[in-house]
Amino acid sequence: MLSAVSVRKTLVLAGVGIGYMILNALVAVYYNVIIAKALYYIFASFTSELPWASCGHDWNTDDCSDTSNS
Repeated sequence: MLSAVSVRKTLVLAGVGIGYMILNALVAVYYNVIIAKALYYIFASFTSELPWASCGHDWNTDDCSDTSNS
């Protein structure tokens, strides 16, 4: 027969397990975002003109300076 103290400890430890599962899912998403960005830049570097090598894009600021030789 379970006592009230052991039931309460079980519920607290179940909460720790659920918290760990949520934290693990967030870390997995964060890791996958980093890998996705790395893969994007790897495949973008195989194009003839690099997207970040020139100005004139909507993500550029007013301080952008075009350093390409073309």
